[in-house]
Amino acid sequence: MKQTKTTATAAYMRLSSEDDKNSESASISNQRMIINDYCDKRGMVICKEYVDDGYSGATFDRPAFNRLLKDIEAGEINCVITKDLSRLGRNHVMAGMFIYEYFPKTGVRYISISDNIDTAEGESEIAPYLNIHNELMVRETSRKVKAAMLVKYKNGDYVSTVAPIGYIKDPDDHCHLIPDPETAGIVKRIFDMTAHGVGKSKICKIFEEERVPTPGWIYYQRSGKSFANAYMDAPEEKRYQWSVHAVAAILNNEAYIGNSVHYKQVKVSFRTKATKRNPEENWLRVENTHEPVIEKELWDAVHKNRDTKQFQNKSGEENIFAGLVKCTDCGRSMCLKRSKSKENGKEKKSFECTTYKHYGKTRCSMHFISYSELYALIFDNLQNWIRIVNADKDKIYEIVSDRKNQAGKSELKQLETELKNAEKRLADKNRHILKLFEDRNNGIISEKNYLMMIKSYEAEQTSLENVVNECKAKIAEAETKEDNTKAWIELISKYRELNELNKSVLNELIEKIVIHAPEKNNNGKRTQKVDIYYRIIGNIDR
Repeated sequence: MKQTKTTATAAYMRLSSEDDKNSESASISNQRMIINDYCDKRGMVICKEYVDDGYSGATFDRPAFNRLLKDIEAGEINCVITKDLSRLGRNHVMAGMFIYEYFPKTGVRYISISDNIDTAEGESEIAPYLNIHNELMVRETSRKVKAAMLVKYKNGDYVSTVAPIGYIKDPDDHCHLIPDPETAGIVKRIFDMTAHGVGKSKICKIFEEERVPTPGWIYYQRSGKSFANAYMDAPEEKRYQWSVHAVAAILNNEAYIGNSVHYKQVKVSFRTKATKRNPEENWLRVENTHEPVIEKELWDAVHKNRDTKQFQNKSGEENIFAGLVKCTDCGRSMCLKRSKSKENGKEKKSFECTTYKHYGKTRCSMHFISYSELYALIFDNLQNWIRIVNADKDKIYEIVSDRKNQAGKSELKQLETELKNAEKRLADKNRHILKLFEDRNNGIISEKNYLMMIKSYEAEQTSLENVVNECKAKIAEAETKEDNTKAWIELISKYRELNELNKSVLNELIEKIVIHAPEKNNNGKRTQKVDIYYRIIGNIDR
């Protein structure tokens, strides 16, 4: 049974993590007191309370607010009261839509006490300006929070809730890490085993057999909260089931050599909690912020081995191309495959896409290329460049500069095309959003579908804005990129001749080798494109 109009009043309260929760004026209790006092003086009865504690006003996707909308749609609420407009939200477009369109359409009276707004008395002329002011406030708060966090980062403060395994928070300073005598040995052992050639999967197997507790289990034991969903009712074996991902995360964490690294992930916008991976060149690295758990020499030894991927087969033979050969379609490294010839029993070696190997043709294709074919191609290519460099450095400078400029123009043209397409899609998306508003106002789509679609549209809009900004930044970088041709010529000039390929030569001269999928012409002849990206100057063979 629906409530009567005189009793269908809801109090909505919100407090974000950015608000000063110790401030009485901002607290939930103070909001409740102001709303109750307002209603008592006017004989209004609050039938329901909706509280979002810890949710930003920049987004309207909040649990209590969503429940409020459902109750409005069900006809259970016909009046909503907030302390002020900022408690409703700080996104001026969405706040305006609710005040001027959604609430009137659903027959809901809206009251903002501190702003002296009551829709029963007609539209407020000042509300749009207050909404814009509230959004500017959340923008400014976001900027101030970022600035404050930057200061903390640069001062070497540790601000995460949980310390990485191997460390605990200093009892005298919770923004400082100190080695954990109980778990630091686990970290040291992982690095030591890796330095001696033990792989991540093998480390997981050893730890499971020795019943070494996982980081998740250790956190759960200490806090009783973290990872509770994973360990509360799980079998005992789960406590010791290490994952390759957990081992890799430890091996890649510079905290263990005393450094703090920030901004690996950044928020897409102040309006959303969504994040994206930040390019490594934009990370903030602060060195010597706390006592290291392992020596820098051990870190360097581990990462030298891991970066160059010095893998050997059972007979001790080394894959000199390890880590260099990439699939052009999925971007992953290609793995070396060994098989025996049916004719003579001799070993055959070839490369195939790792994604294809694990997931099959639904995710990628094989991109097959024989080891001998790739070796011959790279060997001949490097020999040719070394021969030209030794013959005439001035001439090679002209050749490389010309090819590099052509490649740069091609890259620039590609970026400009990508920017143009992104801007066109963004303009289309903006038009779609405006059309969505019109369809909602004309009753073509329901309010429920509108709210669902607008969230998706705004997420796409933000994503496209990021693509546009990234393209513009890359274009600016491409247009002002320094010419590194001279440095590359000096590098390759170290080699007077080349008798064979080895891992040292390949890793010094080549950044990556990109394998395209093979093609067949009308006569059935197989062709395959291979792109060689050299250190410093990239692909100049185009």
